Amino acid sequence: MNNQETIKEARLKVGLTTKQAAALVGVKEITWKRWEGQTSKLTEIPFAHWELFLLKTGEHPTHFIAERVNSN
Repeated sequence: MNNQETIKEARLKVGLTTKQAAALVGVKEITWKRWEGQTSKLTEIPFAHWELFLLKTGEHPTHFIAERVNSN
């Protein structure tokens, strides 16, 4: 998976605070900080949260989110 430095670099690249990044993927800020290694209790970021972060920030290497066109 991704190491803490990679996660932090990705967040900083898109100009988000830890609080903003956490809100983007639906977790508490303390959880995001654990993923970045900023607390004594380290945890690994789940794959789905990492993918969601990359998609929502436009940084995913192979996929992107497109707006749904209203066909009504």
